Amino acid sequence: MSLSCPCFSSQSFTTMSTASNSLKKPVYLEYRCARCWNSNCAEETKTGQPVPCNVCGALNVVPEATIDRIERAEAMISEKLVELGSSMDQGKKNSKKCAEDFYRVPSDDELEAEARAASWVPLHMRDFGGYPDATILARSFAHFADCVLAAVATTVGLMACMWMAKQGWVENPVEQLENKDYIDWSLLLLISTPFWILQVFQWVLLSIKGQSVGKFLLGIRIVSVSGEVSGFLQAVFVRCWICSVLSFVIPFYHVINFTLLFMHSRRLLHDYISGTRVVSS
Repeated sequence: MSLSCPCFSSQSFTTMSTASNSLKKPVYLEYRCARCWNSNCAEETKTGQPVPCNVCGALNVVPEATIDRIERAEAMISEKLVELGSSMDQGKKNSKKCAEDFYRVPSDDELEAEARAASWVPLHMRDFGGYPDATILARSFAHFADCVLAAVATTVGLMACMWMAKQGWVENPVEQLENKDYIDWSLLLLISTPFWILQVFQWVLLSIKGQSVGKFLLGIRIVSVSGEVSGFLQAVFVRCWICSVLSFVIPFYHVINFTLLFMHSRRLLHDYISGTRVVSS
């Protein structure tokens, strides 16, 4: 004699199993980018699929799940839930709401935000060794943008000096140039003040980020040959100051640079001298 119960039929068991799986917490796997070696996280369902790196954008195949990766992902979720529970215990919400939110499964957006925060790497610790070299157009337009900014800063200084001359505070530089064929150093310093302020700002950016304003707008960056962000010594002292002096000493300096721009590495004379390269970042 067999016993049967309609409540525990195979169909109802399948439904319960499906419902249980739908309530399962999503697990994120941690792995390293093969190009920039920064930490990434991807959902367990994307194992074996190419996923872009959240730092450099390179495609990486998500590796198979391991016990260590799953435990670390679940620990990240548990820590988040404990934080929620402790903050609610301090009276921010009532006890019923506390119980509901304490056992709430985080959304995919929350988990992704946690993964991005955990995988963020400071700029000075990033490896740009595998990044592609900047294109000819990007380098040219970045240089053009920096030249335009310098011209605008000089124009602002000249207009400010003309306005002060109209107020009677300084001598008119245009009239002085017509009468004496030269401009006093004090007026030149006054006219060039906005230009030098801009230059100091550019040098600070190059020292910290390896980017001038033009390079930032075009998404390119100066790095060392080994892939590290260039500092003040490489990006400013050697690449800008020393090479500016050498451009007046080395014959056909700018012609050589124009030729090297079309070579495979796209490294110019100041790149070779300072041990740097310009990459797309």
